[in-house]
Amino acid sequence: MKLRVMTYNIASGHNYEEDRRQDLAFAQGVIEQYQPDIVGLNEVQENSRVSQYTSQTQILAKGLEMYGYFGPALPMNDGLYGNAMLSKFAASTEVIPIPDPEVKNEDTYYETRCLMKNEIQLEQKITVLVTHFGLARQEKKNAVETVMRTLRGIEGPVVLMGDFNALPHDDVIAPLFTVLKDTALITEDPLLSWPSDRPDRKIDHILVSPQIQVHHVFVPVTRASDHRPYIADIEL
Repeated sequence: MKLRVMTYNIASGHNYEEDRRQDLAFAQGVIEQYQPDIVGLNEVQENSRVSQYTSQTQILAKGLEMYGYFGPALPMNDGLYGNAMLSKFAASTEVIPIPDPEVKNEDTYYETRCLMKNEIQLEQKITVLVTHFGLARQEKKNAVETVMRTLRGIEGPVVLMGDFNALPHDDVIAPLFTVLKDTALITEDPLLSWPSDRPDRKIDHILVSPQIQVHHVFVPVTRASDHRPYIADIEL
């Protein structure tokens, strides 16, 4: 079965044009243009001041005629903030907390993170993991450990995607590549995804189980968010 999957940090709906205006229509238009079957979203607001006390997940799901699932990572702006998945198929969802570092001694911004585990029954069951790693190295280590522990309990094909805040060769995410394969390996395109106006790094990733075929990958040119989306055409 062929699927198009997309990972997209939507910056809570803020575009990356000069006005930095917030309007979910920007991100919705990009998703609609490329017609993915499954989308992993980062930086999603749920019933918060920033989202005018609405569900960004359900607004996008309704507009795109997809199922929408939200995975809260932490309270923010009088509401919730985290990851989400949009899918053409119904799913069962579990939110797995990523532990905060016990000591926060790195000179960077810290934020509580989570991992969404979404099970979708197609011709066979597929598990889609959606996450957003932290900026601090110890945050990323905790995230990788959480993903690896989760993977050990999964049977069948897996797609892991999200904003890892790490380059492909960063040793902190290296354990992931011992059990999953990087969809980016099929191309010499650097697939730069951030910042969206002049991208100079690849920090958005899609990894899949070894048995999943990867046919095509690309990063659309858009400034609907500070990240560009990353898309992979795969086959189970």
